[in-house]
Amino acid sequence: MEIDTYGYGISVAQGFTGITCIIIGMYFLIFGFRYFRPTLGLVGFVFFALMTWVGLVNNEPANGYPHTEIVYICVSIGLGILGGILFMFFYPIGLYFVGGLAGLFFAVYIMSWQESLVIQIVIARICFIIGMGVLFIILVILLESYTIIFSTSFTGAYLFILGLDFFAHTGFINALLLIFDGNPNHYNAYIMNTPVIVMLAFVVVLTLFSMGWQYYWNMIKNKRYFGINVEEEKPAPPPEK
Repeated sequence: MEIDTYGYGISVAQGFTGITCIIIGMYFLIFGFRYFRPTLGLVGFVFFALMTWVGLVNNEPANGYPHTEIVYICVSIGLGILGGILFMFFYPIGLYFVGGLAGLFFAVYIMSWQESLVIQIVIARICFIIGMGVLFIILVILLESYTIIFSTSFTGAYLFILGLDFFAHTGFINALLLIFDGNPNHYNAYIMNTPVIVMLAFVVVLTLFSMGWQYYWNMIKNKRYFGINVEEEKPAPPPEK
């Protein structure tokens, strides 16, 4: 059975969205823990852009918006940039959303391991997603550095694979659509085939690779914590005679 999720070929909107997800994902995988404000900015961008897309897709009329692709891209990017700026300047809030965003994607990832989704009741899905987001925020408070490393690693891995699917067309993205697109005018179906399972597995592989890299390079080698650089105190000069 084939589900027409992507249409024919790769549209400009799909290519742009895929490349954006891949680039942001690579940043989180490699530099997510290293740079404080850029990471908060990208977390704000992704969160606001995602919520904007959810609002647009659920309210899209049967005939679509005028210039649908332009509406989705421009409005999502515009509000995403606004969210990025807010999180960069109001960094105490942005810090918690590093975990909150990872919790959201982690909940989606868990539910993606079954064709009809692991949780089939819509209200229960919403509660699960919110609950995972809150759990990760609490973990940021209790275990900040370790939670930030996992959160940036997992978010980066998920976004990278999601962006790759805009070109590979495996059906990986359909789980996200099935969860967040409740528009009765849209038909979404999620099929657990071998390519999708491979994509899901590579999310784990990339997450583990990134966690190992970020932990070693930042916390062991450079003694760096999120937003803090720890420098060894230089010995005091000998007293003058």
